[in-house]
Amino acid sequence: MLSSSYILCIVVVALLITYAAPAMPKASCTMSGAKLFRQIVLVMLPPPGLIVIVLGNIFGGLTTPTEAGDFDTVSAMLLAFVNKRLTLAAVMESTNYTTNLTSMVLLSRP
Repeated sequence: MLSSSYILCIVVVALLITYAAPAMPKASCTMSGAKLFRQIVLVMLPPPGLIVIVLGNIFGGLTTPTEAGDFDTVSAMLLAFVNKRLTLAAVMESTNYTTNLTSMVLLSRP
């Protein structure tokens, strides 16, 4: 319900206050038709797909929440590999952030 309210608010603001959400200039639009639709689908499907994988594993009783998180991490890395965005630098950076977060949780006072 809340997300529907947000979407409705964005649509109303975009329609009533046109400068708040301007259209993309025609000159910068290089794709159209089926090619544009394919690109939109390829960009929009992976995030909900990862969510479905995690929640499906948890609610299906296949994994615990921790194991589902691990499975999601591997799935995200596989997606990055398929999209040719998986680099050693990205893995090291995410490992560094994970180590920092884990350390803060471990060392925080109750």
